[in-house]
Amino acid sequence: MPFDLHRQLQELYAGEDGQREVRINGSFVADVVRHGVIYEIQTRRLSNIKNKIASLLETTPIVIVYPISVNTTIVHCDGVDLRECDRRPSPKQGHALDAFSETVYLAHLLAHPNMALEIVLVDTEDIRVKGDPHAATRRRRRRRRHSEWTTVNRRLTATRGRVRLDTPADGLQLLPPTVEFPFCTRDLADAAGTSLSRAQQILYTLFHMGALRRVRRTRSGWKYEPALTDPGRMPGDTSGATR
Repeated sequence: MPFDLHRQLQELYAGEDGQREVRINGSFVADVVRHGVIYEIQTRRLSNIKNKIASLLETTPIVIVYPISVNTTIVHCDGVDLRECDRRPSPKQGHALDAFSETVYLAHLLAHPNMALEIVLVDTEDIRVKGDPHAATRRRRRRRRHSEWTTVNRRLTATRGRVRLDTPADGLQLLPPTVEFPFCTRDLADAAGTSLSRAQQILYTLFHMGALRRVRRTRSGWKYEPALTDPGRMPGDTSGATR
């Protein structure tokens, strides 16, 4: 069953004049349709909707909505009636660049003029119970320790902002201001204060969506600089998903 976070984002993007759970072409169900634009809410793996998005892009503008939790409150509950036992803030904080661990699965599709990605920065509550018997397969349960807590729901408590990737130029806005062109993976990792693997994911996405181009290969890897072309903004309404 989807977490409350998914339903809450559906309500946010549908507004007062959008439709939710709309069947498209008899094969797919769109989370939200508003003013002719599909808003697909994905709170987990973007790879799960790759085929669905590719099938609809040629005929319909699509905005993929992907939430990143900036601040998470962990709520421990009784496993029977979900009575709250205690709560505490998670030490882990999310950032917009975290979304690039998933954008690699849709990097080629982001170059399509009907495609946009919106990273929604949110605060959430994670509802956790101890030893949830329905949270894993029998094999996984054997590997679980008795004291392990399982997330059974996630709730939206606040929205903090939105980062939209609509054109290649939008992708460039996510680069740290201190990075100098041309740059390599290590340069980006150092400037953004992130890992090499995350920097590789960022570069892969921006390269395939047309924001960056490779200029030369060095001992430290490919050097990148901004691409010269910009296909323009995605057609359709974007009033429901502003920056």
